[in-house]
Amino acid sequence: MARLTYSPEQRKERLDEASERLTQAVESITTGDDWQRYLAFAAELHTYSARNVFMLLSQAEARGWDSLGHVAGFKRWQGFGRYVRKGETSLQVLAPCRYKVRASNPTSHPGDRC
Repeated sequence: MARLTYSPEQRKERLDEASERLTQAVESITTGDDWQRYLAFAAELHTYSARNVFMLLSQAEARGWDSLGHVAGFKRWQGFGRYVRKGETSLQVLAPCRYKVRASNPTSHPGDRC
């Protein structure tokens, strides 16, 4: 299976969309009950960053799910001997962006290399 590649403009657009969804998810926490719901949801997941828990929570709510159970990538599920059903759509998370700042171009934005 070929890996999808995106142009820099497409990557920026996808990142902007994810950032907007993340902002909406954080802003939806308006009461103590909402915060308790978020913490209960986060407790069910493996170790994910706060922003990815918010992303997963908002996607689960959009799909009408109360919880997610176990969350893993496609290859990880295959490693467990499990398979994804045909036609299923993935949940999106923001992958860590590891980079090194090059001394030759200190003005470049770190996100430009992701």
